[in-house]
Amino acid sequence: MARARIGPLEILLALLAGSTLLFVGSEAVRTYRDDARRKQVEALEQEERRIAQQLAASRDVHERRREEPRAPRRVDPVTDVDAVLARLAVGTGGTYIADLIENQDSVLYRWSDRTIETLRVWVQTRSLVRDWQPAFVPRAREAFPEWGAAGFPVRFTFTLDSASADVRVMWIDRFPSEDGQRVGRADRQVDSQGWIHRADLFVALHDSAGRPIPAEWVAAITRHEVGHALGLGHTSDSTSIMFPTSRTTVISPADRATLRFLYTLPPGSLRRRTS
Repeated sequence: MARARIGPLEILLALLAGSTLLFVGSEAVRTYRDDARRKQVEALEQEERRIAQQLAASRDVHERRREEPRAPRRVDPVTDVDAVLARLAVGTGGTYIADLIENQDSVLYRWSDRTIETLRVWVQTRSLVRDWQPAFVPRAREAFPEWGAAGFPVRFTFTLDSASADVRVMWIDRFPSEDGQRVGRADRQVDSQGWIHRADLFVALHDSAGRPIPAEWVAAITRHEVGHALGLGHTSDSTSIMFPTSRTTVISPADRATLRFLYTLPPGSLRRRTS
């Protein structure tokens, strides 16, 4: 039987067909990648718009009242103001608890003690904000165990679900010029008894002039806002991380002592009720 001979023309056609298939295949892969990348960018843009909307609706350490019950509490809200004031009179050494009382209209805010549950923390892991770095995420997470070293009773766990988180950390470009030199904001949700139920933290990556904030100070801003989320206010002690315009990047002994002392007290107003 005679063998069919493959001529130059057939070889050329076969090569052209193979090249076409390779081109079509590579174009399909490229299209798939482009679609996936576009969807990822759209998802990030949607997340950025959501964060911007939350930021526009919030205020610095803004307390929004919420009445629904949460987990069982081991400490009751303030019922005997005189007893709490007596405790404050003898046990505030090394703390700036007096600054908290003065700056928060004589009201103490804190989370409930949780012996089984932990405080669920979500840190935004991707962002389209200019100069954002993935390294910001672990630096933000580190702030929570650093505060936990103060020895107060609340524990933390990290979650990937922002909707179920108790505390959320989000990145923004910068605050509007009318906010002055603001680089961070904490939005606390509390009830009428002083219990904190949720906190949203916004950390800027640029100052009001649009200049990038160094990574070390981005971490310091996060530590400051986490302090607010846990119940701390500002202090006049410039060596503390909770000084209004922080001059340090680390949590001070006074910061830890104040947080630890706060969680030995009940939340609520320390104003004496008049009959």
